[in-house]
Amino acid sequence: MSRVLTIVGGLSILALWVVAAMSLDVPPPDLMQGGTSVAQAFLFGFMLIPKAFGQLVLLGASALL
Repeated sequence: MSRVLTIVGGLSILALWVVAAMSLDVPPPDLMQGGTSVAQAFLFGFMLIPKAFGQLVLLGASALL
């Protein structure tokens, strides 16, 4: 039962991340801010992964159709 809860919890967090990344529009980082630009760049890149993956899935599906 513990493994099932761990798997369901992990998949729900992954789904929440993908939904949030697809719905939020994160602006590109401002590199002139110094130390905070590292955190902004990480957030931008972290939220860009599902968008890029989603676009690849859409392109692959459209190529198959």
